[in-house]
Amino acid sequence: MKVWRQDKTIWIAGAIMDNQPHKHHAIQVIWADPSTDAILETSTEEFVGNCLLVESWVEHRLELESGLICLINAESDIANALRSRYPTKSARKIEGHLSTDFSLMGRESPIDERIINILSWLDQKEEERDWSEVEIEQALERVHLSKSRFLHLFSEEIGTPWRSYILWRRAIFAMELVLSGLSLTDASHASGYSDSAHFSRQFKDLFGYPPSLFSKVVEPIRE
Repeated sequence: MKVWRQDKTIWIAGAIMDNQPHKHHAIQVIWADPSTDAILETSTEEFVGNCLLVESWVEHRLELESGLICLINAESDIANALRSRYPTKSARKIEGHLSTDFSLMGRESPIDERIINILSWLDQKEEERDWSEVEIEQALERVHLSKSRFLHLFSEEIGTPWRSYILWRRAIFAMELVLSGLSLTDASHASGYSDSAHFSRQFKDLFGYPPSLFSKVVEPIRE
């Protein structure tokens, strides 16, 4: 299995089997290799097909013998374009051809400058490889808003609550640190988790695998 990050998307190529039910912030698109079908189970339905889509925060389990997966930030224009084209509240099979090239699926929508400030700050913390001080108190100091006003504005502009968004980005950052060679303990501390056990629990909830197993089967691809 190979993993790489591209702008607002994370790509996974290979086989996904024996994962536990999980859910995450991203919208997920699955392409099975032409000779196979992907099998997706939610709490209420099963979907079988060559191309499947899962909405954000929908619990699911996936079996993919060979293929490609894209995890897309739920607040991005790519995600909104997919929602418009393939509406669903949980998951669905996509009929016909869906290209893996999302570059033409819309431009970025205008976002409040205060939220842009916060997103840029989070990007900067990733570049510094240190999310240990990413807390809501620091965010409030940057935008000079009350906690209730900030939480409302963030959810309104991004489309997901602050806590859910941070949980997702923190886990992705920690995953990248582990794949770069850091130990689970060091990656957990750098990402702001209280300990590696906390990181492991949240990672498994999001991806269906513990990070210790994920790091053994994944071959990272650098951009």
